[in-house]
Amino acid sequence: MRSGMTNDEIARLFAEHDDFGADSSIWLRLITRLLTQGKPLGEATVVCVDYPGQGLPLGAFASTDRDRLIFWPVLPRDMSVGCRGRDITIPHHITLEFPSGRIHATAYNERGTAVHRHCGRLQRIGDSGFSIWTMLVVERSVLDDQDEAVQRKVQTPVTDKPRREAEFRRFASKLSVRSMPMPASDGDSRCLCCAFYVVDEGVKGSDFDSSLLLNGGLWDKQVEGWPEGHRFMIVRFLLQVGTRRVLLAACCCPGKPRSKVGLGFPNAPQPARVAGDS
Repeated sequence: MRSGMTNDEIARLFAEHDDFGADSSIWLRLITRLLTQGKPLGEATVVCVDYPGQGLPLGAFASTDRDRLIFWPVLPRDMSVGCRGRDITIPHHITLEFPSGRIHATAYNERGTAVHRHCGRLQRIGDSGFSIWTMLVVERSVLDDQDEAVQRKVQTPVTDKPRREAEFRRFASKLSVRSMPMPASDGDSRCLCCAFYVVDEGVKGSDFDSSLLLNGGLWDKQVEGWPEGHRFMIVRFLLQVGTRRVLLAACCCPGKPRSKVGLGFPNAPQPARVAGDS
């Protein structure tokens, strides 16, 4: 289930077990609504960090016909995604709404009902052509410790089975996986810092000014000991998500992450939420 398995070993798992793999897996969270409610899904893209010999899932992106962008962040394998009452402890996914720019987190309670919480609003950065959506800090160990294969056996209403099977095949046929280069580090880096920006039409990814990412004030809630003035290698990765373009700007930081996975939002009504203490 985790890294290092051969294709034959994975195929044997599929044949011998109905359910395996962590509930927090990106691959499962992507299809939650299809598995539980039979709701159709749009096209999705999983972004993996390209590390020698393996691709490490970082997150997944999709757009909806209601002009929304959705982001599923990577989570630790042992983490339970959910909420207590109306309080979202661990987000299932993050949604950006247009044209309002409103950002909300979603989790599902024990009954499978979606619970939403307002997180902030898309923030335009002057006349740069970039608007910041979400900041993500991931401890390197979380990227390393992800399932390569997951499976769930789900009971489907007999009357809806053909439609659901067709929806699943359609989604699987259009699911894409993109590889983002791993930023170079000085060997002491414990975490990957990544900020996501919505990009205006006509603006190139190469137009992104690295100083927008390296501002310590952007990361001090997620990274302890952010080294001001340190020169990082910045990776810029432009992604088409539906009709929108999203730039992923990332660096490896020698500071200590305050949590295994940290999320931050512009114009947030309260401090950034985190997923899992170190």
